[in-house]
Amino acid sequence: MGELAKSFKSIFSLPYSSSTRHSGSTVATEECVGIFYAAGKNLGTNTSEVNNSSFTGYPLLPGSICGAAPAPSGSCDFNQDVLNLNHGTLTRQELEGHEVSETVSISCTTSQTLKLFIYSADNVQLRDDGSLYSELYMNGNVLGTAGFTLDVAEQENVTVKSVLRTNGSVAAGEFSGSTVMLITVE
Repeated sequence: MGELAKSFKSIFSLPYSSSTRHSGSTVATEECVGIFYAAGKNLGTNTSEVNNSSFTGYPLLPGSICGAAPAPSGSCDFNQDVLNLNHGTLTRQELEGHEVSETVSISCTTSQTLKLFIYSADNVQLRDDGSLYSELYMNGNVLGTAGFTLDVAEQENVTVKSVLRTNGSVAAGEFSGSTVMLITVE
């Protein structure tokens, strides 16, 4: 193992990152994904093309497992990177329950069931003292950290809404907050 580690480190610096690629039009679910070794073979460098035939017939690294690569299930994305829900200038009386919304599009490469949620908190704090925050909704569903599921048949227009909530007395001044909305494929 020590010799193998030295050889690997002489070709590939650590930490090592890479990407996988498949040749052909389909991915076989019986493909083996693991760490193989081939003594004395020139398998390439970080910048060279990989010669896939070099791995044929060579054993898995002792203690390594051969896992089946799951079939690709597609991917989804929002049509914009940043969504700005601006409530504008409001009086104290207008704060509680004030709403703004914007329509965004979610596109998927194939039909998908998604789970959408916001990162780290059930609402977006707009004041450090907790006196003002925003509840976020998508198509009328609370986003929060628990999230909700949405079926997307390739493209779906959704409405993202911010509703202001107050907690006690809110001091005058500017307010803002941010969060990250996450999509997971179910």
